[in-house]
Amino acid sequence: MSIKNQISFVVSPSVQLNNLEFDSYYHHPPNGNWIKTCSPTLPIAISPSTTATLTCEWTADSSDVRISDINPNQFTPSAGVSIEITGANLTIPAFSLQLGVNAEIPFSSGLTVGQGNTLVSGTVNFSALSPGTYDLIYRDASGHTARQIEAITIR
Repeated sequence: MSIKNQISFVVSPSVQLNNLEFDSYYHHPPNGNWIKTCSPTLPIAISPSTTATLTCEWTADSSDVRISDINPNQFTPSAGVSIEITGANLTIPAFSLQLGVNAEIPFSSGLTVGQGNTLVSGTVNFSALSPGTYDLIYRDASGHTARQIEAITIR
């Protein structure tokens, strides 16, 4: 897939673009900044006759928690679900990984960090979750937070 459109903004540490049309997109934050989260994860490809909304946040702090991908991101409500979260500065102990809509549901039990603090993986229990779309919130021991909007779908 070729990336035809590169989006750059320097006004604010976040951007939301609505009604993006058929094409491929990637977001580049200003120099000296890193993408903290994007929803959907980048790059995105939009199918013909559809539109999408892209929401990205960036940070100037290179030690800040960053999320770049969640795989898989669709589940049925069950126990023993395998998940991988990639990004940067993902650390344990003393990290918190939660799903949130109106309330935050912790699910960090059973997860480990590997590959130079760029991968969180393990088995989680989604059996108590109702169908819907959930944000993923990652907090490290230093208080850095990354929130991936509409990151996980329970069918």
